[in-house]
Amino acid sequence: MKKKHKYGAKQVIVTEDLTIFEVEQLEKFNITDVKGIKFDSKSEGQYYQKLKRMEQRGEIKSIQPQPTFVLQDKPKIKYSADFLVEYIDGRTAIYDVKGVETTAFRLKVRLFKAKFPDLKLILVKKQGSRFVEVPA
Repeated sequence: MKKKHKYGAKQVIVTEDLTIFEVEQLEKFNITDVKGIKFDSKSEGQYYQKLKRMEQRGEIKSIQPQPTFVLQDKPKIKYSADFLVEYIDGRTAIYDVKGVETTAFRLKVRLFKAKFPDLKLILVKKQGSRFVEVPA
């Protein structure tokens, strides 16, 4: 039996044309030819769609999904954010789409801020049909 996400999130794949497919549905019908970027939740996939549209309008220079940062070497602690975004004006921001903030996540935020004080970390929460961004 396949393990479900503990918070009920559904993994999705976002294709190059920005279509979202739920991984669970693709697996259910044994569909293997859908190519794209896999995200841990539908909200994360939808936020990626929003960022890609901003990139298409020329507001964003580049989007790097799922960048990983080493927060501590021994014992090794890593933090994988959802997106690293470089804007046209040279600004860089790290985005993390969150439904639930765990204790482990809050600890990683503190470590991230200490190790990378010049990088702006922004939490994104979905409220209804829109996204709200708040500094971490």
